[in-house]
Amino acid sequence: MLSVQAFKSGDVVVVKLVTGEEIITKLVEPDVTSYSISRPLVFTMHPQTGQPALIPWLMSLNPKDPKPVVINKSAVVGMTTPAKEIADSYTQATTGIVTAPAGFVL
Repeated sequence: MLSVQAFKSGDVVVVKLVTGEEIITKLVEPDVTSYSISRPLVFTMHPQTGQPALIPWLMSLNPKDPKPVVINKSAVVGMTTPAKEIADSYTQATTGIVTAPAGFVL
């Protein structure tokens, strides 16, 4: 039996588009024909360090604008939950909140 994972508003997700782009974003609101997303970022390699980095998916998007970005569902190949390290990096990049490593005790 096919199991479909349901995502809800507020989930951090990875979206693969028909263009091949892979976006990490926060899901604002899915509806019948589209996904509303917030603060979409993509992976790239940092030019000086060669390390992976997160950059804005839409360079002209105003990061202070609260309006979501809408993606048509027909442009999406797949969507999943990111690895914990990726989700933590996304949270740090978009909010400044740093997640403590597992087993860290004060």
